[in-house]
Amino acid sequence: MIVTGITLVPPPSLSMKRRAIVLTEHRVGHYSEFRDFFVRTVDLERIRLESPGFLAAPSGMIYELVFIGRSGELFPA
Repeated sequence: MIVTGITLVPPPSLSMKRRAIVLTEHRVGHYSEFRDFFVRTVDLERIRLESPGFLAAPSGMIYELVFIGRSGELFPA
């Protein structure tokens, strides 16, 4: 899987913004490339569950990524 045009951005101001759930995945590790993308792009090995990551897509939309750990499983699962 090659993802292009997506960049990590600092947390934007959320004032006067609407938030909506766009996608949920119960396991980011179901494809190793999918997991590796998030580990690399959002720096999950270092940041872990400390704070959400924000990505800017080629469309100009900003996406907030929220990761939830599972008890007893390696993170990110």
